[in-house]
Amino acid sequence: GLPQVLEQLSTASGNQTQIWSIVEQTLPILGTSSVVVSSVCRTALLAWGEDKRFFTDDRYVKLWLRYARSTFSQDCMEGLHVFQHMHDQGIGTLSGMFYCRWAEAVVQADTEQTTQALEVVNRGIA
Repeated sequence: GLPQVLEQLSTASGNQTQIWSIVEQTLPILGTSSVVVSSVCRTALLAWGEDKRFFTDDRYVKLWLRYARSTFSQDCMEGLHVFQHMHDQGIGTLSGMFYCRWAEAVVQADTEQTTQALEVVNRGIA
């Protein structure tokens, strides 16, 4: 169950390959609940560490994107803050997928924010 997976992730601290493997193997089993996905991704990110050399690692960026989307599903504004944090820290900023997911979230949060979504996409193009 979820508590065991969170414990496995905490124990794997610093072993990025093992962390990624645990996430990939357990998320399909645990389900798609945004609360579950958010908990698993948050714990995995904490175990992963914040070394800037991982900020362009596809696995790390995908974890952050999953975390952002699952957080967004629970609270739009908090999810948008996660995307902004990623951008401010330089996490995934070389990934087109990051900007696409962020722009999608902006549009979903408020259809009147299309201009802001276009600004996000333009950041990715720049």
